[in-house]
Amino acid sequence: MGKLFDAYKVQDEEVRVVIMQTLVEVGRQEYDSVQFYFEKICEITAFAARNDDEKVGAQGIEFWTSLAEEEIRRRKINGNVIGYIARSATALVGLLLECLQKVTIDEDDEGDEEWGVALSAGCCLANVA
Repeated sequence: MGKLFDAYKVQDEEVRVVIMQTLVEVGRQEYDSVQFYFEKICEITAFAARNDDEKVGAQGIEFWTSLAEEEIRRRKINGNVIGYIARSATALVGLLLECLQKVTIDEDDEGDEEWGVALSAGCCLANVA
């Protein structure tokens, strides 16, 4: 995980997108292990959502969506839920509301189906609720 965190500092946007996508998969597949890196993941995903390019920021938010979905799934089957979402709810909801305000309407991009930070934040907020 340390290598992922270090690699996030590179200038290449596509590399940072892949790093965020990897964190999303870690949240899905290694839910129980997230606790060991939780603070650093919070820091990186929040920074990405607030300050990075749209693609990177959207993937940073997607990490939280995947964690929320995993916790919902585990609750349905009475599985072990660590409660990452509840533990970070205040900061997370604040971040999501901040990101929702990043909506931009660009008529030239009407056919663009790429998810931006605002759309990702809305989806995440629905899962967190």
